Amino acid sequence: MKITPNTFRILLFFALLNLCKANNISFVDYNCESDNAFFYTKENHLISGYLKIINDDGSVYNQFEIITRTDSVLYIPDYNFVSFTNEKGYFPMVKFSFPFLQLKHNVIPYLQAPALIKFLYLLDKVKFRPRVSDGMRTNEAQLLYKRRGWSNIEASPHIIGAAMDLSYTPPEDKTKILSLNDAINIHYLEHGRGGNRHVHLQDNSIWNMDVSTYANDLSANLNAIINQKICMIASAYSPVYKKSDKVNSFVYNFYNNNPGTLKIKFYDMYGKKKADLLSGIYEPGSHSINVLTDFLKTGIYKLIITNNDGLLEEKIIGVI
Repeated sequence: MKITPNTFRILLFFALLNLCKANNISFVDYNCESDNAFFYTKENHLISGYLKIINDDGSVYNQFEIITRTDSVLYIPDYNFVSFTNEKGYFPMVKFSFPFLQLKHNVIPYLQAPALIKFLYLLDKVKFRPRVSDGMRTNEAQLLYKRRGWSNIEASPHIIGAAMDLSYTPPEDKTKILSLNDAINIHYLEHGRGGNRHVHLQDNSIWNMDVSTYANDLSANLNAIINQKICMIASAYSPVYKKSDKVNSFVYNFYNNNPGTLKIKFYDMYGKKKADLLSGIYEPGSHSINVLTDFLKTGIYKLIITNNDGLLEEKIIGVI
């Protein structure tokens, strides 16, 4: 019997479901209210951010946050991340099963956090809410794509969570995406035939020739971690319900010449990096971001703040 790609994916889904049942693993809904937001801002479009906290032992704790047009906040804690470190760097992937996104049933909903910030910005700019038809892809699925003639490469940005596919995008929305993608270093492609015609977006600040040479090895490690988590976490986000005035916070005002992200690096008094905050995408113009620093221990910290144009400021803050 000839197995089509869709049949293969459906069989894979039920195989994973049966594996969960066989190991007495149930789907757990972690969707609960939280007040763990780490920044606020007033914008007229969706803003998201990624926070990487570096513990004293060198381990990393990840968080992701989304502020919607209606000023509601979605917070994503560390257990919804998969990550891998090698000599090339640190690769954080976050689960993106959000209530405002339509996902095809067989999508593996993980993307690298910096790429997700950019993709969410583009999706917020279109009038028609497209369905996400592909996110993270296994090595095996990529080889199947190649055998079917849908791809001519073995190492795709999908296999390291640096690409997203959209199943249907009207012409006016394609024009909008194309007008924005160069400024934020997103590569746009439209390919496939018939019902498989789709828009492909990839983050070229992550995917490059150097990464492509070891992408399969990186993907194998990320896939192994995802397979351990896929049965255990049903919901990636927690609505943040409380905005309290925090003692440990500061407001930063800045100006962007072009659409882009704001990056803040936190160093302790010994020069050891303790956290990275990546937030955006911010439109050209003036902005204000309120950063809540409860994730830092009591002490004095040096901040290095940059955007796409380079260094904005170095400043000192105290956390009590």
